[in-house]
Amino acid sequence: MKSLPYLQVPFQIHIQATISEVKRLARVVPLSLTHDNLNATEVEGFFFPAGSTFFANLSAIMMDPDHFPQPEVFNPERFIGIDGRYEKKERMIPFGVGKRYCMGELLARNEVFLFTANLVQKLRFLPPDNNQSPDPANYCASLTTIPDDFYVKFAPA
Repeated sequence: MKSLPYLQVPFQIHIQATISEVKRLARVVPLSLTHDNLNATEVEGFFFPAGSTFFANLSAIMMDPDHFPQPEVFNPERFIGIDGRYEKKERMIPFGVGKRYCMGELLARNEVFLFTANLVQKLRFLPPDNNQSPDPANYCASLTTIPDDFYVKFAPA
């Protein structure tokens, strides 16, 4: 196998699409940081006094079936355009929105890509031999979403 710097572009695109789909489904941070309005405002008949606090429901945005058909289904292909290139989605916002999005987004994206690409090159991820397979529905949600403990089997690629 070739080392990471020599990965072929289609492999890189599929890794990026898979990472995006995992982040979309995992919804590690279900809500944004708070946002406050400075002035009283009205939106579609709803009045908000100055100083009202708002959260963006990142989970709802990234699971919206109008923008992500069959949102509960793992499908990295939704991030690959008909031309075979990675396709960024405006509603793919795992790092938040507005002025208070995660400052570490660029570093996190790059680190996760390198880490994942190295693992996928060197290992196969298999269901466990003597335990149940992980269930994405089993998690604890609070300020962050944390999966329940699970088993996975690794084998050389």
